[in-house]
Amino acid sequence: MTKVQLASVTPFAPESVDKLKDYCDMRIKELAGDASFEEQFLEFCSGAEIVVVGEQTVTRDMLKKLQDSGMKLMGCARGTPVNVDWKAIKEFNIPLIHSPGRSRHAVAEFTIGLMIAVTRHMVALSGATELGKKYSRPPVEDIYAYKENIESDVPEGYVHPAFTYGAKSFELYGRTLGLLGFGPIGREVCRLAIAFNMEVLVYDPYVSEETVSEFGGKKVELDYLLQNSHIISNHMAVTPETRGMIDKTWYAKMRKGVYIINTGRAAVFDQKDFMDALADGTVAGAGLDVFWLEPLPINHPLWEMENVVITPHIAGVTMDMRTWQSRIITEDILRYCKGEPLENVWTRVE
Repeated sequence: MTKVQLASVTPFAPESVDKLKDYCDMRIKELAGDASFEEQFLEFCSGAEIVVVGEQTVTRDMLKKLQDSGMKLMGCARGTPVNVDWKAIKEFNIPLIHSPGRSRHAVAEFTIGLMIAVTRHMVALSGATELGKKYSRPPVEDIYAYKENIESDVPEGYVHPAFTYGAKSFELYGRTLGLLGFGPIGREVCRLAIAFNMEVLVYDPYVSEETVSEFGGKKVELDYLLQNSHIISNHMAVTPETRGMIDKTWYAKMRKGVYIINTGRAAVFDQKDFMDALADGTVAGAGLDVFWLEPLPINHPLWEMENVVITPHIAGVTMDMRTWQSRIITEDILRYCKGEPLENVWTRVE
């Protein structure tokens, strides 16, 4: 059997290499997407029938040169292959496979973490903040002399945060979570939230009621979700339809004091309306991993908000993510080599 030539500039997990070695002659070399990338990339991948990239940008000109050298299939080891020119892929009739759901576990776990962090004020009260350090006691002579905490032995004038921040906290147990979008990540968030005994409402016009029910959720109309959710978590993709969709008309229908979690994309939120909702208390707090401009500018007012947990777009990044993406891409490469229909072909061009 003649093996297919495969060139990848992103790593494959050892288990994936073992699966592919009977079908592909593989050359793998991780290349940084710096100024010298294009020349190195084209030289390394020239002549390969299958080319796989990770985060590196692939332009129209690069796609054309690869196709002219023999490329018939491109793989992008990302959930959304934003780094590959979609329009050129379609024009050149090159199938583009990707890794939907590669970070579903990572992002879902992080989303639950943000829910707990923001509703329980964990970041604001941590020892890493000035506020958290205010809840310390004066120095003691021997820090190792104390074997047991005695509640009555507290500094004079000390007010425990239980009376301030604790009184504003709530448990996830029994609360209602609204999910906007029910793709691989939304489904995993639903599964985890059910374990917290949360009621999960789902708004996604493109997913059936039966699919939502399989994961323990309840498919509802948008207005019902907005009116009844204690926490709303965004998992919608950015499309011409969804860009800026979440605006003041949505906040007018939300429960007062709702919490917003966003580990999806910031562009689905109208930024000014979101900030206004935080300012007037419609939104009690937020856990945000994505922003309209990244990194988030240091002069953005979000940095000054005690009720907002900010993380630097890291929800989907774990040591396990590359294993997941490798598995997903590998299965489609095997289908290609066997002449079987591909499952994860990217079709959007906008």
